[in-house]
Amino acid sequence: MLASLSAFVLLKQSSYDWYKFGPYASGVPRPDVTLGYGPGDRHTTFREQEKALFAIAEKAKAKVKVIEFGRSVEGRPLRLYAVSTAENIKRLEQIRLANLQAANGQPVSADLPALVWVNEGIHGNETASFESAMPLLYNLAASSKIEKDLANVVVLLNPTYNPDGHERYVVYYNSISVGGANRDAFEAIEPRTIHGRTNHYRFDMNRDRVAMSQDESRAEVAEFLKWRPQVYIDQHGQVENYFFPPNQRAVNDNTDRDRVEQWTQVFGRACAATFDAAGWTYFIRDTFDLFYSGYLDSFTTLSGAIGMTHETDGGRLVKTTRDDGTILTLRDGASRHFASAISVIKAAATHRQALRASFAKFQSDTVTGKFSPEVKGYAMTGDLRALRRVKAQLGYAGIESSLVEGLTSTKARAFGSKDAKAVTLKGATLMVSLLQSQGRLAKSVLEPQPQFEPEFVASVLKAHKPRPAGDFEENDEDSFYDLAGWSIPYAHNLEAYELMSLPSSTRPYADPEFKFDVGRGTAGYAWIYQDDDDILGVMDLLSQGVKGMVTNRMMKIGGKDYPRGTFVFLRARNDASYVDKVRETAKRYGGKVEILDTSYPDSGRQGPGSESVSALTAPKIGVVFGTGERLADVGAIWYLMDRVWKLPYTPLRADNIRQSTLSKLTAILVPSDVTLSSDAVKTWVREGGTIISLGDGGTLSAFNAGAGSGTGDGIPGGIFRAQLNPSTSLSYGYAWDGKGTIPISVPVGGFQFFGSNSNSVVKFAEGSETKLLSGWAWPDETEKALAGTAWLQETRLGAGRVVGFLYDPTDRVMWPGTYRMILNAILMR
Repeated sequence: MLASLSAFVLLKQSSYDWYKFGPYASGVPRPDVTLGYGPGDRHTTFREQEKALFAIAEKAKAKVKVIEFGRSVEGRPLRLYAVSTAENIKRLEQIRLANLQAANGQPVSADLPALVWVNEGIHGNETASFESAMPLLYNLAASSKIEKDLANVVVLLNPTYNPDGHERYVVYYNSISVGGANRDAFEAIEPRTIHGRTNHYRFDMNRDRVAMSQDESRAEVAEFLKWRPQVYIDQHGQVENYFFPPNQRAVNDNTDRDRVEQWTQVFGRACAATFDAAGWTYFIRDTFDLFYSGYLDSFTTLSGAIGMTHETDGGRLVKTTRDDGTILTLRDGASRHFASAISVIKAAATHRQALRASFAKFQSDTVTGKFSPEVKGYAMTGDLRALRRVKAQLGYAGIESSLVEGLTSTKARAFGSKDAKAVTLKGATLMVSLLQSQGRLAKSVLEPQPQFEPEFVASVLKAHKPRPAGDFEENDEDSFYDLAGWSIPYAHNLEAYELMSLPSSTRPYADPEFKFDVGRGTAGYAWIYQDDDDILGVMDLLSQGVKGMVTNRMMKIGGKDYPRGTFVFLRARNDASYVDKVRETAKRYGGKVEILDTSYPDSGRQGPGSESVSALTAPKIGVVFGTGERLADVGAIWYLMDRVWKLPYTPLRADNIRQSTLSKLTAILVPSDVTLSSDAVKTWVREGGTIISLGDGGTLSAFNAGAGSGTGDGIPGGIFRAQLNPSTSLSYGYAWDGKGTIPISVPVGGFQFFGSNSNSVVKFAEGSETKLLSGWAWPDETEKALAGTAWLQETRLGAGRVVGFLYDPTDRVMWPGTYRMILNAILMR
C-alpha cells in the first residue's frame, strides 16, 4: 500500500498544467475533483471516466450534448460527446443535416462550422488517450479561451472506442501495479490472455474497416456517417517520442494525395508549434502509412475527412524508464494527446473556411465520379447469399449497392483481364456505382489492384536490392506497414467486373420464391451445395437428428446432374418428420433442395445407394484457445463460431486436453501460434479425428506437415490465384466445370511456403503464370518462390487427418471465399 501511495505522490509532481486555458466556468467540475486524483496519475476505469465525463456534461448542458450510439460486445455503452458554443449546440441537428448535404456534393451555407472528431482508446491498453479525454472535454466545455475556437468548430469526442479491451487491461494493471519504473517490473509485462489492445473477440479494430465485422466498428461507423466530419484524429500509443502526420508512403491513391499532404502539413505544423514550445520531441513521415483502407485514418480520409493517427510515447504503464534513464509517465502521454487534440481543433477553427471548401470539392468530385476518370463502378456475380453478404459488408461502411439482374454495360473489364468489352450479366448481380458519397471508399475496397506511388515503388525496390560492398550511403527508404491487397470481390471469391460504362437502366433483382416439392413415393431429397449457408444448414439438420449423406462422385438422376458434394437425405434412413425438418431448414438457409423420385441413376452406377455416397454425422468441434499461460491468436475463429456460423464448440487448452474430452470430439481447430502435439492427440487423430491448423505453425510441424521453402523478403499480405484440387472433399461446394482444377483466390503473406506433394489440396501454378491478383509481389522472386508450392495440405494419418492452411483463412475475417474449405474439413471425413 505504501509503495502504491509513493508512486501516486511521485506522479502528482508532474509539471504539466491541464488547466491553462482559463478562466473556466465555475460550476463545471474538473476531472481531478470528481475522481480524487489528477489525469494520468493512475489508470482510470470505464465507470470512473463515465462519472467524470457525465459530471462535466451535466453542468455544461448548453455546450455539451451526450449521444449514446451503441454497445460494445460485452454491453458497455458507446458514447459521443458533441461540444461547441451554446449557439452551435442549439442548432446542432441543423449543422449535422447541412453537413450531410455537403457530403453528398450539395452546396451549403458558408457559415457552417467545421466538424472535428477526436477518437480515443481504440487500442484498450494504449491508455494515454483514454485519460486525456477527461481534461479535453473539461477544457472544451468550461474554458473561455477556447470558446472563440468553438464558434468555428463542433468537436465530436469519442472518449473510449474499445471499452472492453481497456477495462480488461486496467483492472488487471491496477490490481498488481506498485509504480515500478524499471522496464522488467512485473507490471510492465501484460499477459497475452489480457491483451487489452483488442476488443472482446481479440480483434485489432484499427484493422477492421474493410471487414466491418465487430460491434464497435459497426456502431462507430454508423454514427460517423451521420456526421461526416472534416477532421478525424485517432489517438494511440506506444512509440518512441510522438508521431503525427504527414505520413510515410504509401498513401492510398483514392484519398487525393495532394489534399492529404496539404492538410496534414497544416495540422502537423500546428502540433509541431505546440510541441516545440513545450520542448517535446516528435517525428513525422515515418512508420505509419495511409495505404490499407481498413485503418481508421485511411477509412475516414476516404470518407472526406482529414484522417490522422497520433501516437504518443507515454501510456500503458503508469511510469517506465527510457533508454537514457529518464522517466516517462502515463501523465506525459496523456498530456501530449491533450495538447495535439487542442492544436488540431484550433487549427481547424483558424482554417474553417478553407477546410470546408476542401471538403466540398472532395465530395463533389466523388459523387460526380470525377476522381475516377476510367472506372465508374463494379459488378459482382455469384450465389445470391454471397452477394448479400457483400452488400451487407459494404452497407456497414455506408457504401450503397444494388442487387440487379440482366445488367448490361457497353464497356467492362473482368477482374484479371486487360481487355474491356461489352458484357451482359445474367442472374443476380451486385452493382456498385462510384457516383456516390462513399465512392472513393468503394473503389478502394473493391478495385482489383491498389495503386502505389511510383516513388514508393522505386524506394522499396531500392531497399530490396543487396547493397554493394563499400556502399555506405545513408538510406531513407519507404517500407510496407500492413496489407498490400484486400479486394473484396477476390476475398469473397466472386466473379467481378470493372464498369467503365454504367448501365443506362437496371432491373431490381426479384427474390425467387422458395420451392420445396414434398412429392410422393420419393427416395429422398438432394440439397445442392453452392454456398457456406448450405453446409451450415446441413450441419443444423444433422444436429436435429436427420440422417444425411454426401455424394463423392457426380450423379445423374431424373434427368439432372448432381455434382460431387451434393447432400442427400433419404426417406429410408429417416422417420416421417424429416421432410418438415429439411423443408424448414432449407428455407431458413436459402438452400436449393430437389426431390429424388428414384435412386436409379440415368447412366453409370453412381446413385444415392452406391458406395460413392458417404454418411455424415453431426460434428463435435473443439477450438483451442491457448494454454494455461497464454491466449492464442484465436479471435477470428472464435468470432466466426459464435457470431457467423453459430456452431456449438468446446473451448480447449492445448496443454491439458484429456482423453475423455478428445473422445467426444470429431474435429479440432488450432490457431497457428499454439502447438497441439501430445501423444493422446496423435492417437485421437489416428483413430479418426481431424485437426485443422489455421496457418503454418507448431501443430503442423509436430505432424510433419509444415512449411518448407521460403523467400528472402516476405510478402506484405496480398491475394494470389491458386488451384483447388476437385478430387478432395475439401473442394465441395466450389463450382467446378469438370475440367482441370478449380481457380480460387487466397490470402498470402510472410516468408514460408508449403512444398507441394500428394497431400496438396490448394497449390500455386508451376512456371511463369502470374499468380498475384491484388497487392505486391517482389519482381523475379515472389512468383518463382510460389510456383508449385501449396497453400492447403491434407495429410492422412491412420483413420484421421491433419488439414493445414499456409495462411490463416480466418484472419481479420477478411477472406470469406476460403471459409468453405474450413467447414468442409469440419464436416467431411
